[in-house]
Amino acid sequence: MKVYVLNNGWLECDENWMVAQSVLGSLGNKTPQVNWIKIPVYAVLIDHPQGKILYDLGCHPDAMKGYWPAGLQGVFPYYFEESQDFATQLALTGTKPEDIKTVVLSHLHLDHAGNMHLFEHADVYVHQK
Repeated sequence: MKVYVLNNGWLECDENWMVAQSVLGSLGNKTPQVNWIKIPVYAVLIDHPQGKILYDLGCHPDAMKGYWPAGLQGVFPYYFEESQDFATQLALTGTKPEDIKTVVLSHLHLDHAGNMHLFEHADVYVHQK
C-alpha cells in the first residue's frame, strides 16, 4: 500500500476564520491588526491492493473564476499553480480520475469537496451531518 499527499494549492484568509479569537481587540488596542495566513489545500490518495481511495478533494479549479460567489472569493481566495491542478497531481501518482472507485470526504467545506465533479462515477462516503 502507498499513500500520497496531493498538493492542490492554498487558501488565504484572516486567521480568525481558522483559530477562533486569534486576534482580539482590547481597551489598549481597539483596532488590532489581523493576521492574514496561507493554508495548504490537499487531498490524500491511498493506493491499496483492493483499489485506490481518495480522502478529500481539494478546491474546484474555477473557484476564483466565478464558481464561488464573489464574497467567498474575497474571504478565502484560492490559488494554485498549474502543477497543483487536481488531475495533474493524480497523474504524478500514475492515476487517472476514472481509476478512483472510492472517495471519502471528511466534510463538505469548499476546500475538501471541490473536485467532486471528477468523481461522479465513484462511491462517495461522507458524514450525514
